[in-house]
Amino acid sequence: MAYQSLKDVDTEAASHGVAATAAGGLSKAARGKRLLVFAMGSRGDVQPFAALCSGLQDAGFVVRVLTNVNHVPFMKGFGLDAVASSPDAELIVKENPKMLKLMTEGSMLGFAKALGDINKINFQKDFAVQPREARDFEPDALLASNLETAQAFVLGHMMNVPVIPCLLTAKEPSAQTPSWLGEPGWWPGLCHLLMWRLFLSLVVMGDKDGKHPAMREQLPECEPFLPRNLEQFTVQRQCPAPRLCGVSSALITPRSDREFQLVFTGYWVVSRTEQEQRMANGDACFGGADVGVLEEFMAGGSAPVYIGWGSMIAVSPEHMACLAVRSLKEAGLRGVVLSGWAELSVENLIGQPDSQELLAFAKENVLFVKTAPHEWLFPQCSAIVHHGGSGTTAAALRSGRPSIVTPCGFDQFQNALMVAESGTGVGLPQIRKVTCRVLAAALTKVLADGALIARAQALGEQLRSEDGVGAAVRVLDTFFAEEMATGVWQAKAIRTQQAFQELARPSISTRIGHFCSALCGGSAPSSN
Repeated sequence: MAYQSLKDVDTEAASHGVAATAAGGLSKAARGKRLLVFAMGSRGDVQPFAALCSGLQDAGFVVRVLTNVNHVPFMKGFGLDAVASSPDAELIVKENPKMLKLMTEGSMLGFAKALGDINKINFQKDFAVQPREARDFEPDALLASNLETAQAFVLGHMMNVPVIPCLLTAKEPSAQTPSWLGEPGWWPGLCHLLMWRLFLSLVVMGDKDGKHPAMREQLPECEPFLPRNLEQFTVQRQCPAPRLCGVSSALITPRSDREFQLVFTGYWVVSRTEQEQRMANGDACFGGADVGVLEEFMAGGSAPVYIGWGSMIAVSPEHMACLAVRSLKEAGLRGVVLSGWAELSVENLIGQPDSQELLAFAKENVLFVKTAPHEWLFPQCSAIVHHGGSGTTAAALRSGRPSIVTPCGFDQFQNALMVAESGTGVGLPQIRKVTCRVLAAALTKVLADGALIARAQALGEQLRSEDGVGAAVRVLDTFFAEEMATGVWQAKAIRTQQAFQELARPSISTRIGHFCSALCGGSAPSSN
């Protein structure tokens, strides 16, 4: 599949409701098709899927969402059929001392290994739900977030239905892009490719150890569809269906050497109108009880800086809260600080050498909140400081305000690089290495840079005019009409499976060929 850019958006429809749908409705081939969606992770991972699934359902698809147990009420609040199929991701991290320690230390390699160990314990119970729901729902296609593609591809092969990866980041293997392991961006391209190779090998090993045993036990007939090696893994993910990416093409530099090509639709966003309505109704996910206090704080002085690290915990909650308040104090700025998974609060400032000064400053100039509606809040702020999570990055860029990204791990380094390359903000080092002086200096810099502020405003206007959900609806509509109804997808799927099976026990020469192809920026043999 070649690189695609989707710019033909319905800008008027994009400003209304949760998401705009394809103008004129679905084609006959797509109308009423059943989509089983795997959407797991943190709130920032799941909210874009609430917008996407709402748009798909409004357009005429029948949608069921498999998600974390704590996100089921959130999804149902958007009128979606949602089923719990995995535990609360926040509890998984917080109740596992090893994972919590690795996250606070910023060890993404260790965190990835620990996640594999967690799967050995939890996945058997989680996977019991997914095949059952698939059999009950009888989907025409599976849509899967990045964390759920392993089981989605297996179920898709077994049910002979397409699997459509739905990604929230453009971070895919390329010589020009650092891997998820977070190596420095200045490394040579060959080194990036080697790190990508290492990362993907870890994914394969993690799936083999953590997921495959449960799959074999519960679905013995799935054995032929389980990737045994990196070569099979690569072929499986070069799927003969669209790979949707909920990122704007305005932010993406086309990479000819991407191993897995993507369709950039634009961001999948719960609109400002919808967020404001939920805020007014006291929705705990969009401000809740903090709304009145937040509105009063916003009206009580100059535009504040937003600081939030979402699902990340770096060093300690005390370190994070003090970093936020000390930076604001040094820069002489007001701020709204999101509690997040670290549960940041003014109490975290107690017990420090400068506690008295921090508490006095925070009393007048800083508001800690548990949740906040980003589409409403961010445009009213002077700058946005965040960890680079996909959902927060989208909201920050759409707001038209300068961004400062302090990544912790995973795709956040890519998002920090993307913000910097767009000329609308600054990407700082890994958050553990960021001092209050560095962050204060970055704030002072972006707020004094008129050209950067203008670029941020212009990009925000462009992104707000896009209809990422509507574009995704049109891609799926076209896929069902032109590939599913005509048998094109079936023919491609057969070729993909044949190539997959031929690599079950690859020869040394085959492995060397695939390895060299990957290092040269090519891709494995594909059915496309």
